[in-house]
Amino acid sequence: FMLALDHRDSFSKIAGSEEEIELVNFKLEIINSLIYQFSGVLIDEKYGFKAYSLINHQLLKPFLMPLEKSGYEISGEGRVNKIAYTVDDIKQKGASGAKLLIYFNKKDSSAKTQIATARTIYEECKRQDFPFFLEIVHYAPNYDVLDSVKIFKQEGVHPSVFKLEFPGSAEKCLEITQFLEDTPWILLSRGVSFNEFYKQVFIASGSGCGGFLAGRSLWQDYFNVSDAEAKENFLNKDLPARFARLRELFK
Repeated sequence: FMLALDHRDSFSKIAGSEEEIELVNFKLEIINSLIYQFSGVLIDEKYGFKAYSLINHQLLKPFLMPLEKSGYEISGEGRVNKIAYTVDDIKQKGASGAKLLIYFNKKDSSAKTQIATARTIYEECKRQDFPFFLEIVHYAPNYDVLDSVKIFKQEGVHPSVFKLEFPGSAEKCLEITQFLEDTPWILLSRGVSFNEFYKQVFIASGSGCGGFLAGRSLWQDYFNVSDAEAKENFLNKDLPARFARLRELFK
C-alpha cells in the first residue's frame, strides 16, 4: 500500500507554483498526513526526497525512486522516455527499489525503443539484485493492459512488480493475475477521481491485484481548496481516511 509522490513537472502545475521550497513543503505535508498508513512511498529527487529527509527518521518507511526523466519526448515514432538516473544513483540515496515509467503504444515504432529501455533497466536491477517496479502507461485508444504485459514479458522484461492501469473489469484483472502467476501487480491511479479509483481498487483487489501505488487520486483535491481550514481538514481527516478505505479492501 504505497503513496506515489514522484511527480515533478506535473506536480508543479497541479500546485500552481514553481518555487522549490513551496513544492517541497507541499510534499512534506502530504507525506506527514499518511506516514502512519503507507508501507512505502515513491518519491522524486527534486522535491520528494528533500521532503522525506525532513521526516522524523524513526518514522521513515522504505522508498522507491524513479529512473526516468519527468515527462516524455515526442518524435515521429511516438512517445519516448529518457533515463535520468542509474540504479547506483538511487541506491546511494537509500532507495529500496527502482521505478520506471514507460509510455506505450504497441502500434508506434517507438514501442521497440521503449521495450529496450525497460529491458536495460531490468537487466541492471537483476544484476544488482535490486527490486524493479515497471509502470506501463498507455496512450493508444482501446489499449489492452494484459496484451502489453505479455509483450514486455516476451521481450525479456521481468520486473519484480508490475504497476498497471485498471484493465476495465474483474475478468481482465483475473486474466492478468493468472498470466503473471507469482509476479505481483499493483494498481496505479492515473489521476482519476478518488471515488473512481476506489471502485477500480474494489474490483481489482478481489481479482488478484496485490495492492496500489496511488498518487493524484488521493491528494490532488488538496489543491482544489483555497481556504486554510479546509486544507488542514483535508490533510488531517480526508486524506488519511481515503488511504484507510483503500487498505481495507485488501483485508
